[in-house]
Amino acid sequence: MNVSHILTVTKNEDQGAGYFHLVARAPELASAARPGQFIHVLCAPGVDPFLRRPFSFYRLRPEAGEVEIYYQVVGKGTHLLSQIQPGTKLDALGPLGQGFPLDPKAQRILILGRGIGTAPLIALAEAARAQGTGVSAILSARNPDAIIGDRLLASWGVEVTTVTDESGTSDPAQVEPLLAAALDKPGTAQAFVCGSRRLARLLRRLAAARGIPAFGSLEERMGCGLGGCLVCACRVRTPEGETYKRVCNDGPVFPLEEVVLG
Repeated sequence: MNVSHILTVTKNEDQGAGYFHLVARAPELASAARPGQFIHVLCAPGVDPFLRRPFSFYRLRPEAGEVEIYYQVVGKGTHLLSQIQPGTKLDALGPLGQGFPLDPKAQRILILGRGIGTAPLIALAEAARAQGTGVSAILSARNPDAIIGDRLLASWGVEVTTVTDESGTSDPAQVEPLLAAALDKPGTAQAFVCGSRRLARLLRRLAAARGIPAFGSLEERMGCGLGGCLVCACRVRTPEGETYKRVCNDGPVFPLEEVVLG
């Protein structure tokens, strides 16, 4: 059942490169949510903008009663959100969607993120480290300033590799040997990707060749966030043929083998 929450903002700071880091107190939400799920936030009072905006969880801190999101200013809603000051209360629905299926027995996982798509993978890595699972991370972005969470991951003992457009190291052909080496690390049991369909296609191929389950968190425009409007439908493969599923309700996390990535 979806629940309405009031988030009390305690921090909303400009991180550069168009990114903002928002921290909010919401004890019930922090306890109920899982990495890979998201919240649907009313970015400003009133009806402009009319639709809520979806944000994945960057960190979940139930012991502090806080949730964190890392977002990019791309339009009116996120611009208004970036103006929010500490102490402001935000209306949010959540937790929504299906999260990452982290294997509690996994020795090691791989996370592969591009740009703002890295944000939900940080929460996943934190959950993995908390259960004693090792993490390898490959993070991609336009330039070093747009890499998300690399220092935080390193502080948790995660093996981090960064690639950027600016340095000429982020093309899938160049990422492939890095990804293959990470997948070949002993004990790697699962792989997860978000932020790039090109990287998702690459991961799907390399993981399948090694028999490693791979999952992707899809980024789609959402209207209602509850599965009713079908704006976020994506194509998937089933034994009966191709069909459509709702990213907001059936996802946003799907097995990569089932998603039609184009």
